[in-house]
Amino acid sequence: MDSVIARVRSQWQPVMQAVISAAEESGGDTTQFEPFLQEMEQHVEWQMLAAAFRRIIAGERDVDELRASVDPLGAIIVGDILGALGYGAPPPPSALARQQEHADEDDKMVPLEEFLDRVVAACKPDAPPLLVEQLQVATHAMAAQENLRPELRELGRVLHQLLLGERDLDLSGLPPQLAEVVRGMVEEIAN
Repeated sequence: MDSVIARVRSQWQPVMQAVISAAEESGGDTTQFEPFLQEMEQHVEWQMLAAAFRRIIAGERDVDELRASVDPLGAIIVGDILGALGYGAPPPPSALARQQEHADEDDKMVPLEEFLDRVVAACKPDAPPLLVEQLQVATHAMAAQENLRPELRELGRVLHQLLLGERDLDLSGLPPQLAEVVRGMVEEIAN
């Protein structure tokens, strides 16, 4: 999971730096950043993040509210931007260094059964928030990964919905065996 977060940070670093610079220098003016924001808004999956960028550039700094306004992947990006601006806590450099050093190790696939057990644990009321956030990022990435088999992308989508609190899931896109496993997970979460 840590390697997914490290990759998100790496991929979005230039954008995050641009938003930080715009927020520090523009006084709320998005003129220079406008073409990029408009391009983001053309894609449904990035509209909320573009709106958060606009709010940050305009001077908003409420970490909790801004992070809550975007999906889990966006929450990482928004949190890092606000941390760099001096609001909230940026991830400690040692944690990022460890993520980079052990990326190969972290990229090893965990068995599906273990991954599903983690999702169930994250859906329990006493789940650590970091586990929930990590699994939301992982399942979001799983659902969007084009080179993954379609049934696994669909599983990622369903698990992401489960982690967001949805319990009346559409399982029609899953093979029968996986649909049955997910039904069992929902049952276990309810107990």
